[in-house]
Amino acid sequence: MAAARERSSEIVIIDVGSLASLKDELRDACSSMPQSYCIFNIPTILFRHNKNSFLPNCFSIGPMHHGKKHLVATEKITMKYLKACFSRVITSRHGSMSRESKEVEEQKVLSDLINAVKSIEKQASACYAGHDFAAELGDEFIKTMLLDGVFVTEMFPLPNETESLIELALKFFANTFTSHPPPVQTCQVKDQDIKHILDLLRLSLVLPFQEIKNKPTNRWQPIRSVTRLKEAGVKFKKGTADSVLDIKFNDGCLEIPSLLIQETTEPIFRNLIAYERCFGHCQAPG
Repeated sequence: MAAARERSSEIVIIDVGSLASLKDELRDACSSMPQSYCIFNIPTILFRHNKNSFLPNCFSIGPMHHGKKHLVATEKITMKYLKACFSRVITSRHGSMSRESKEVEEQKVLSDLINAVKSIEKQASACYAGHDFAAELGDEFIKTMLLDGVFVTEMFPLPNETESLIELALKFFANTFTSHPPPVQTCQVKDQDIKHILDLLRLSLVLPFQEIKNKPTNRWQPIRSVTRLKEAGVKFKKGTADSVLDIKFNDGCLEIPSLLIQETTEPIFRNLIAYERCFGHCQAPG
């Protein structure tokens, strides 16, 4: 009894100043991330589960992994794509040319490309959270962005001159999630503020699903495993919906659209999850 009375008589002192300081720190933390950030280091809690899903094993786009030993050989290939770009541009402008004239024209095209990258150097550098590659790498950052940018554009097939890079990219990734990809209206995608290829890939997945509205709820309900659902008597049926996100439950039957499983499926989904976790502006369009 004496011990109980002693505990009840204890005085708790709250440092109001520390609480105010904590509020200030929290506010600063929430406002310290610029709106321009859209490329992030993977959080440790996600990275530790499968590192290989986030590390490039062949080509690296951008400066974050530039110069790593296992990528040096393939980084040299981007120079060949730059030469191919020069050849295509010069031929479209001037037709056949002598070797000397072609070399002079290549220098002009290179100068134009360098100036184009320089004009967006700060904007591009501002996309990387936790880095200022423009300051850290200087001209090497411009070189990397130029070579990788040309590599990406040259990688997509060019059947005709009327298709935009967005249209080509959508075709390139059309069969990423399903053998029967839903039609994504290019005009819908163009209306979005596309940050990069991963963001475009996310939009191609989300846009066909935007008309399906979830009922508002204040409760988060965890999804049970298939094994548990089957034990509970739930039946499963292959869905025919366009979007792989269009999962329906009706009269004890869970209808799930088919998902194409490939070598790239897990890395893509892990990167999409990491992107949505880090980029706070991700939400369903529409």
